[in-house]
Amino acid sequence: MGGLIQQSAIQIQEVPAITIPVRTPVEPSMEATSEPVEAEHARTPVPSNRWLTLDVPQEPRVKRWSMLLIALAITSGVFFILSTYGHFVSPRIGQNGYQYGGRLLAETGNVGFEPVSGYQYIDFLWVMTPDGWYFPKYPAGVGAMNALMLNIGGYQNGVLWSYHLAPFYSAMSTLAVFFFIRSIAGSFAAVLGQILLATNALFLILGSNANSHPPALFFVSWGMVFLLWWWQRGWISLGLLAGFFIGYSFTTRYSEGLLAIPIGVAMLCSIRWENPRSYLRVLPPMVGWMIPVLGLVIFNKLTMGHVTGYDTTNESTGFDLMEIPNKWEYMLQQLHEVGMFFILPLGLFGLAVMFARRWKPALLLLAWFLPQTVLYTAYYWGNNESGVAYLRFFMTLIPPMIIAACYLLSLPLRDETMFFGRVIAPFAMGIYVCMATGIHLDRSIGPLERDFAFNFNLRHTLWRTLEATGQPARIARDAKPLLFTAGQYLPGQLQYAGDYEVYTADAFRRAPQRGMRLARGGNTGDPRVFQPDRGDATQKFYEGRSVETMREDQMTMIRAALDSGRKVFAVMKTGEMSGFRNDFTSNDNLKTTTLAKWKDPADMTQRGKDAIANIGMGAAFVVNPAKAEWEACEITLKPRPANAPAITMPDAQIISPSTQPGE
Repeated sequence: MGGLIQQSAIQIQEVPAITIPVRTPVEPSMEATSEPVEAEHARTPVPSNRWLTLDVPQEPRVKRWSMLLIALAITSGVFFILSTYGHFVSPRIGQNGYQYGGRLLAETGNVGFEPVSGYQYIDFLWVMTPDGWYFPKYPAGVGAMNALMLNIGGYQNGVLWSYHLAPFYSAMSTLAVFFFIRSIAGSFAAVLGQILLATNALFLILGSNANSHPPALFFVSWGMVFLLWWWQRGWISLGLLAGFFIGYSFTTRYSEGLLAIPIGVAMLCSIRWENPRSYLRVLPPMVGWMIPVLGLVIFNKLTMGHVTGYDTTNESTGFDLMEIPNKWEYMLQQLHEVGMFFILPLGLFGLAVMFARRWKPALLLLAWFLPQTVLYTAYYWGNNESGVAYLRFFMTLIPPMIIAACYLLSLPLRDETMFFGRVIAPFAMGIYVCMATGIHLDRSIGPLERDFAFNFNLRHTLWRTLEATGQPARIARDAKPLLFTAGQYLPGQLQYAGDYEVYTADAFRRAPQRGMRLARGGNTGDPRVFQPDRGDATQKFYEGRSVETMREDQMTMIRAALDSGRKVFAVMKTGEMSGFRNDFTSNDNLKTTTLAKWKDPADMTQRGKDAIANIGMGAAFVVNPAKAEWEACEITLKPRPANAPAITMPDAQIISPSTQPGE
């Protein structure tokens, strides 16, 4: 027995010791430790990746939860204010591409369509393919979100829900900034940073606009938050979310593709080069990024035959480093004096201090801010444009400067044993935020009151039109009512919120001169706002057509629609309707019946009128800020003799639509 015990003891001694690595929690420090391993710790397993750690002071749970509640209250307040002030329907150029393109995507699975007539209304920022189809110049990501609302809520609720998307995007972006700042500077600084974004003049002016800037800000901001959290924790799910959100911002604005650079920064800084396994563990953000990016590129190639719609206008080549010497001073002036007033200098200084203390998160913010700043300084368009026309390109670059500024302001708070850190520093931070907030709000009042009057009146006209004509509904294409209207903004809104075949009255009187002028000028191959091929096709369509010929085409079109059982409506200002009716006085077969009359309900304040010039290029379409009187009527057939021959639509040899009123 004793020998057996001794033999067993010998066997036990020969079993090699098993070391089970235990991953103990590490107190946050601004970045992963890089000190050399001491000799006594030589057997400690080396982590497979260099995940980021952050030196945020520990906060009581009560403080963190109460600050989060304040942040949620601010988010809700921003959504309410933007929803109330904006009234969702925005009379700006280009929204039709996102909205009507989204409707087409919900109906047909494609953002493009083939017009039924050369006179048909299409917003002038759509581009034409050689086979006669038209597509929005913009990427399809914003339209896809509108299509999602239509598919979920149907056409009655879905349109209204989609109008709430821009305020939702903007409000949630402020919450993303809160979470980012809290991760590096604490909750108090995070709330102040959220307030700085929520009251920023550029943010407020564009926050309820149904264009690409609010969704781009939303996806970029949350993508950066997820990227920071992935960099800390290394979770695959966070990496995929970060990549997908940042990649989806590319489907809203192509220039956001440069945000692959911050993803690369986080990935490269997380690799342990001596450990090949760490190369695979940093791939999730890039995998997530490629999903929407490649999806959009493939979609564009299959539908319009180009990587982007901007290829057709040569704007993809509209970036030139030689433009920087001509524009850098104007760019800095606009950012400092308008877009990031009271924020930019402190943000740049804070970024420099962050580099001196903890360079990795500073490099992330720099990679977020710098590439697009250089890109749009080198852009061919925008020099000396007033208002937000040029500044809107920098919408997604406001958060990194706010984050850097708040990091700088938070440094005195870290030593809470001092009276300065407990009382003076928070008070000084509050004073700074109050000053910045007050200045930005004062600058925002005029544009907000201007946009409120435009948006509210346009929405009122839209709703009254839908009510008078029995819309919205989804109608088969060959049964859609014809609707004649005037102006630049109402036709695009009616295309989206209603279900009409829309024409502008001026399309049957003269060619759209402004659109063709935008397509010309300069040298062949120069970047232009309006597609040159479409301008040529528009000119060719109108060549040889007299006013009498165009009016007869209109009468023939109306009679053919009525003969087939389709309804025909007209919605215009009262003065324009009188001229429209005169076209039917010599026609014994048609009559007009008034369905409704109304007047714009909102007066524009003087500060709003003063801000009209700051719209930028959109000011060219604003004729009169005064309230207008509107009329909706239906065009019907008078009784005709039995067995009268059917009338067909006029032959439109070149599919090239009206874009906007001629000048």
